[in-house]
Amino acid sequence: MADIVALERRIKRLEDIEEIRDLKIRYVLAIEHRQADVLNDCFAEEATADFGSRVFDDRESVVRWFKEGWPKHFLQIHHGHDHRIRITGDTTAEGTQSLLVMVGLTDGSTKKAYWAASTTDDQYVKENGEWRIRRTVIHLAFFTEYEKGWAQDTVSHA
Repeated sequence: MADIVALERRIKRLEDIEEIRDLKIRYVLAIEHRQADVLNDCFAEEATADFGSRVFDDRESVVRWFKEGWPKHFLQIHHGHDHRIRITGDTTAEGTQSLLVMVGLTDGSTKKAYWAASTTDDQYVKENGEWRIRRTVIHLAFFTEYEKGWAQDTVSHA
């Protein structure tokens, strides 16, 4: 019987990890496709976010910024990898992920392409049976013009 209980715990842990991976995918796709309602659902009620140049103390201000402050002609495609998730309790977890982002500005006559790379440190919480982002912190490694190349314009994230 103890083996079955231990196996059930292991399965639950793996299910939680997969649910968090799905959460992160929904989060970046919501950013890419400007889906504020989906983005809102990705964050916990008491969420905070630190994007380096902008810090937010609540979910509403993050979502408002994406709806109102995000440039209309700012395109992004996120390539996430090395996503490590650690379940820290029945309703808590933390994770890190590396991101390579292709960025495009297509405003009128300005058409520029950029590369960006970062790591994220996240805290997750399960609210009403659903995993949500409790806190996210982005550590920028570089943001540079595509033509210039990433090695020419690197920002330390140490």
